[in-house]
Amino acid sequence: MKKEELYNKYCDLILKWNKSISLTATDCIDEIKIKHIEDSKAVLPFIGMAKTLVDLGSGGGFPGIPIKIEFPQIKVTLVDSKRRKINFLKQAIHELSLKDIDARQGRAEDPVFQKEIGTYDIIISRATWSLSEFLQIAKSYMHKNSKCIAMKGPRWEEELKQAEPLLKKLDLSLIKKNSYNLSSGEQRIVLVFESSTLGDLF
Repeated sequence: MKKEELYNKYCDLILKWNKSISLTATDCIDEIKIKHIEDSKAVLPFIGMAKTLVDLGSGGGFPGIPIKIEFPQIKVTLVDSKRRKINFLKQAIHELSLKDIDARQGRAEDPVFQKEIGTYDIIISRATWSLSEFLQIAKSYMHKNSKCIAMKGPRWEEELKQAEPLLKKLDLSLIKKNSYNLSSGEQRIVLVFESSTLGDLF
């Protein structure tokens, strides 16, 4: 399927499953495309040559599934604590015929994921935790050239200020930030962190 067809089918699946579980706060397909798919695509310039990515707190698959559609070569892992959302993600992966992507149930900070530590080029999350909480969780998944990407809303400056003492403790630094407005007008920002000197992934 072409990308547009994949996105349309993905939206149809979300609308279907939204009747029984809460994947998005809206049942309007145009809002889903703007507030979730368009928003997810904002991270595409930061994916670079990454080979592996984990989407923590993936929920309805944002941004992990749109990233996979745009970068079919990247290996993606979607993590969420809710079984029903994982069931949806597995069904979406199957119906969209996506390869090298899996959905795993569990809390990102739980020991069940210990074997995944240090194996991902990109660790990403979209407004699931506070910035401080996300950075603490994400740090354990990083190797020396990994990038940690946080997708935040209009309160990002307050969250970043609160996280500043933690950045030094975790040996993380903010290397890029990209603010943007969705077509609907909402303000968003992508924050990119690294744990060492910039590698060759970007």
